[in-house]
Amino acid sequence: MDKKEQESEKEMQEKVILYQLLQRHLESLSQNAVMLERRYEEIEATRLALEDIEKLKEKSEILVPLGSGLFTYGKITDSGKMLVDAGAGVFMDKDPESSKRLLEDKKKELEKLAKDMQDEIMDVSSRLNSIAIELEGLSQEPESKEKKHNHKHD
Repeated sequence: MDKKEQESEKEMQEKVILYQLLQRHLESLSQNAVMLERRYEEIEATRLALEDIEKLKEKSEILVPLGSGLFTYGKITDSGKMLVDAGAGVFMDKDPESSKRLLEDKKKELEKLAKDMQDEIMDVSSRLNSIAIELEGLSQEPESKEKKHNHKHD
């Protein structure tokens, strides 16, 4: 194998490694996009639940989700006050309107993240396609040289 063939082989190996890394990155981006979509749906469900709670009268009985499909019964004591997780274990009292604004802000933030992620997915997919085409070209080079070499001996 001459120096040019060795360089071509090395280039092909590097492109294969890059292709594999980009594939893993694309898979990770796709998983993150699914998680963003779930989070968006959760926020939308919360917004709808907030609207429903605002319509209820005090002392109305509701089901309170505990998680893992478990619920308990509860009563509305003040539909004008929500407890909002501010982060780091800190909770704040908010009225329904400011709670809705908070949810809308979170939705807008998620929409921006989803758009940025979709742009990155498109970019990585495009790079994968380019590398696949380059690899196809590199893998065909030895064949064409071999055909030329064999053709000379006929």
